[in-house]
This record gives sequence, structure tokens and C-alpha cells, in this order.
Amino acid sequence: MAVFIIGKRFDELGDLFFAFEQNPLDNYFIKYEIFALLKQNSSLLKESDIQRMVEWIENQKFEYLKGNELDDEELSLYKINIKKEWLFALLETNDNKIVEIYSNYFKLSPAPLAHPGYTFWMDKDQAVITAIENLNFTLLKISGIIDKSNSFFVSGEKSRSRDKIDFSNSIREDVSANPDKYLTDVMDLLELNPTFQYSLLMGLFGVAQNRDDFPWEEVLLYIDALLKRLDEQAVSDNDTRNLESALSAALNIMELSLGSRNISAENAQAVNKILTYFLLSERHFSSPKINDRIISTYNSIDFKLYSLWFLWFFRVHHLDLLSDDQKEEVKLEISQYFENCRNLNAFHFSFGRFLPNFFSKEPAFVENLISKIDGCSDDRWIDFMEGYLFFGSNLYSGTYELLKRNGLYLKALNHSFEDDTVENRKIAHISLVFLEGEEPLSCDDSLMKSILDSNNIRYFGEVIKFIGRKQNLRLVEEHFDNFRELFLTITQKVETCQDVELKKKHLGLLGGWIILFHDLDNETFEYFKTIAQYLHLQHKTTTFLNHLITFASTHPNETSQLLKIALKSDPSNTFYDIEKMLDLIDALKVSLESDILILSVIFL
Repeated sequence: MAVFIIGKRFDELGDLFFAFEQNPLDNYFIKYEIFALLKQNSSLLKESDIQRMVEWIENQKFEYLKGNELDDEELSLYKINIKKEWLFALLETNDNKIVEIYSNYFKLSPAPLAHPGYTFWMDKDQAVITAIENLNFTLLKISGIIDKSNSFFVSGEKSRSRDKIDFSNSIREDVSANPDKYLTDVMDLLELNPTFQYSLLMGLFGVAQNRDDFPWEEVLLYIDALLKRLDEQAVSDNDTRNLESALSAALNIMELSLGSRNISAENAQAVNKILTYFLLSERHFSSPKINDRIISTYNSIDFKLYSLWFLWFFRVHHLDLLSDDQKEEVKLEISQYFENCRNLNAFHFSFGRFLPNFFSKEPAFVENLISKIDGCSDDRWIDFMEGYLFFGSNLYSGTYELLKRNGLYLKALNHSFEDDTVENRKIAHISLVFLEGEEPLSCDDSLMKSILDSNNIRYFGEVIKFIGRKQNLRLVEEHFDNFRELFLTITQKVETCQDVELKKKHLGLLGGWIILFHDLDNETFEYFKTIAQYLHLQHKTTTFLNHLITFASTHPNETSQLLKIALKSDPSNTFYDIEKMLDLIDALKVSLESDILILSVIFL
């Protein structure tokens, strides 16, 4: 019940969750409540919260598994999937560490999450499969392994899923333990049954990560031949599962071949050849069955395919491996996809993700594309902006100005995105630019002014939370008046909110803004008098009172009044630092020059 309440009132109580001394993820019976808390509030997590979550996820004890009947492999896979679930709940943080760890676990267990967060559910009955004897391929030659792989399907035994899992794991383990056996005559592996090509490629991927003398040329040739063969089979029998799984693993290997340690002109050319084959065919691959549309797109093969294409372009562009004519050819292909692509969603989402990279390499080219997307009658601009904002944890002035100039930020403000990370990030970008002093409210094209004019209380809340988190920000003098105007305006608008509880919540959060004030004028003081009544509702009493000492010597009467309001409004007196408050009272005593006077001002 406590976790449920914290999840529903995370703005106020989130710190209590991360104050747990023991790892809450070890309590299997509150798994669903914790998963819901994280999924619903992940966009609000601070960097320290994310770091704590990573520690908890990676250090689970799994004591509830003691006495289970799982073998080592099954136990390892179970733990991977549990960790993957927690990371899935945190993907909306868009934190690079979370995405990286989730991707690593997804490679180890690529199966989609069927019931994330749940501890119990009911499915249709499944036949119980008895595992075959443990497999050991160490003494087998490649020809023997190939024969065994094909024997699974000669007698119609397609239901032996447990056996196939064991076989797949054994291949991956043997590739890792005996890589030279597989790399000596890699083209022979084309005869391995297509069902097990994914495990083979993932084994090779693991070898490539840790080996400096990896035979990239031979492996990329193998991937090219394998994928074309699987594609031809998929077209004939209308079954793309083997192709999709092999392509997913192959894309990981190809991306690694373009890394700074491995890239060469030969690798780049081989990767381009493979990508071009699928890009020209415009094959559309299935996406994971995940309710969250953005996460489903992010984990789709289409998205990975387009992303690798763009990554290839940036790498060869940076290393000057393309002639000017070749660069123009690639840009022409991208333009054609931009205007007419069968899978608009994944393509534009991926392009949005890499917009800052594109703009840094080819600004004129990108400017031309963006000018086209704004005029489109369909929703491709939504996919594009979702990709840009979802991955836009860092804001670059060039891309911001480009999108603002073409009306896309304003268009985004007038659209309600389904994903909370995307919704919040558009407000964060505008707020950050405002704090830099680039768009004062006096400017007609100020996007912060557009937010205020919208009278959207949700937007106000995001502005308040974003700026409230900038506790280390020091506004330069020429920007302070602009910030003060925003404070007065947004406070006025929040006070008129019809939803009383929401009004109190936002006013309480505004108390955190006091840290950006270095002085108290009469008008600001009057607004803080209202705000001080609601600090305790949002855990802002400590921040507010700690900063009041800044004004104790210059505005002792006003400071003491604010202290009095804050303390009277919090009868439980639980949300402030007593030692800091005593320091504040000492400072006021000096200014007011009387113990009796200070006590009467505060407590009477």
C-alpha cells in the first residue's frame, strides 16, 4: 500500500521510495506496485535516482528462488528477464546507461516481454516439454553440428521448444569457447539450420567484442550471403521469423564493425552493400508486441536498420571515406525515403533521433528536408518529433533554432504526444532556452510566451518542475528580470486554476524557485506569501527555509513573515532542517536586534 501511494503522489513522496535502506526489488510480492511506480514516474527521476535504480537492479538477491528446480541456464535466463523488466520500466528516462544495459540484456534474451511487472497471470495451457540431455559441442566438427541442427526438423518435431533452446545455447557457448572452429571456414556455416543462425551470430558478436584480430571481411561476407538466402526463403514460404532474428543479430555485428576500433573502408563498403539490399527492397519487418508504441518502434528491426544506415553515413562522412558524388547519392536516397517511405514511422523516428548529427554534417541538406516535413498533410512530423524529443536529452542550439524557425516546436506545443517523455521534453527544451536568456517574454516569437498563452496547466507544471530542478543554476543579472517576470506571470496563472488540488500542488512546487532569487522586492514577496502556505504539500519547506537566510539581513521583516507562514502551514513540522532553521533565526535576531521581537514575529 505504501509503494502504491508513493507512486500516485510521486512528486511529493518520491524521495521516500529512494530512502529505503534495503533493496525493494528483492520483495517479489510488491513487484507489480514497484513496476507501476517506476513506469508511471520514470520521467521524473533525478540522476541520483537512476543511479540508485541501477544498483538495485544489478544487485538483486533473488532469495525467493531458493529451492527452485531450474537448472543453471534457466536460472540465468530468468534473472536476465527480471532485470530486463525493471529496465523496461525505466526506458522513458531516456538515460544512456539505462538504454545501454537494457539493450545488452535484450541481446541476451531477445524475446518480447509478455507480462512486464506481473508476478502471476493465466495463459492457455502449454504442453510440458522435457529437455533432452545436455549438449556439448566441444568435440564436434562443424559438419556434425550442422547435421544435428537439421535433424530437429526431419521428423516433424517442431514442438520441441525446450530442446531447441538448449541447442541454441550450446551453439552460442561453443562459439564463445572455440571461436576458431567457426571462423576458419565461416561460409560452411550457411548450411546450419536457419532456426539456429541467430544463436550463431550472437556468439560471433560476443567474440567480435573481445577480439582485435576478428576476421571482419569474412564474417560480413557470410552475413551478406546468409541474409540474402534467408530473404529468398522468406519470400517463398511467407515466414520471416528466421530472417528477422538473424537480421537483428547481424545488425549488432555490423554496428560493431563501424566502431572506432574496427572501422575501415572495406568494412564500411560491406555494411553498405548489406543495408542497400534491404533498403532497396523496402521490406517491412514486424515490431515487438509491446503496448508502448515508441518502445515498440525503438526495438523494431526497421528502426535498427534505418539507424544503422544513418550511423554508417556519419562514420564514413567523418572519416572522409566517400567522394562528394557518393555523398550526394546517399543524400538523394535519404530525401526520397523522407518523402516516400513504406515504413514512415520507423524511418522518421530514426531520422529525428539523429537530427543533431545530420545537421552538424549537412546543415543545408537538413534545412531543405525540414522545410518539407512541416508542410506535409500526414502525421510524419509527429514520428520525426517523437524521435527527436525522445532521444533529445541534450539540446543543441542549431537544431533548436532550425525546428523553431520551421514552426515544429510550436506545432509540437499544439499537439499532445502519447509518450510522457516526449511531452515533457518539449517543455524542458523551451524552458532551458528561456533560462539561457535567448527568448525573453517580451519577444513575439518566445515559445515560453506561447506556453503561458496556452493556459495549459500541465505545461505550467512541467515548466515549474524543470526550473525547480535547476538548483545549481546562477542566473546572470541581465537574465534575472526576465526570469522574475516568468515567476510572477506563471504564479498568477496557477492561482486561477479551477482544480484546487492541482493549484496547491503547483504553488507548492513554485517554492523551489526561491533559490534563483537573490533579492526580495515587494511584489515578489507578496507572491511568496501565497506560495509559503503550500510548501509542505510538495516537500519544498526545507529548500524554501534554507534559502530564506539569504534575505535575513536585507529584508528581516519579510523573511520572518515567510518563515512564520511556512511553519504555521506545516503543523507536523516534519519537512524542514531544524539546524538550518536555527541558523536562520540567529540571523534574524541580529537583524531585528531582539530575541523577543523575533519570537513575536514568528510565533504570534
